[in-house]
This record gives sequence, structure tokens and C-alpha cells, in this order.
Amino acid sequence: MVRFATTPADQQAAELGTIRVLHGFDIVAGTVDEKPDGAEPELTMWSTVCDLTANRYLVNTYSDPQWFVIELATTDFSNSRNVPLPTGGGPQALTI
Repeated sequence: MVRFATTPADQQAAELGTIRVLHGFDIVAGTVDEKPDGAEPELTMWSTVCDLTANRYLVNTYSDPQWFVIELATTDFSNSRNVPLPTGGGPQALTI
């Protein structure tokens, strides 16, 4: 953002500016011709922003465009390795 945008006024402006840039690359439903063979549609399913200065991780999904924030400084990661890593290959529940 240093070369292509004005300097953000604050941390929130920096995050929102980054989100605006990401939305310029989103693939929305119907943009790419769908194959009739039943293949999954090609579209942006989720986006993330990692704010290394504010120690925040932001995420949103296609089904819910609201951005959610994980405050990394206040998240307890002390038990993160007490949970076995998934081995079945399928999606696993995530608890933060």
C-alpha cells in the first residue's frame, strides 16, 4: 500500500484499505464460466488479513461477508498442541 495508496490515518484505516485491495481480486459467483460436469464453481470462498502491527487476524467467508477478528495478543494458545492433529483428511472443528 505504500506506493499505491495514501498513508492510512490509523490501524483501522490500514486494515480497511487492505480489505478494499483484496476485494479487487475476489472472484464472485458467475464471473467464471461454470462447467456442466458438476464441478465446484470457481470463486473466492474466504479472505484473510494478518495485521502484524496490531497482532490481529481478520477473516471473512463467501457465505458471510462480515469480517471477524481474532485478537492474537489476548488469545490463549497455551493448549493449542494438546489437541491431536486431524488425520482423517476431512474438515475439523476449530475452537479458539
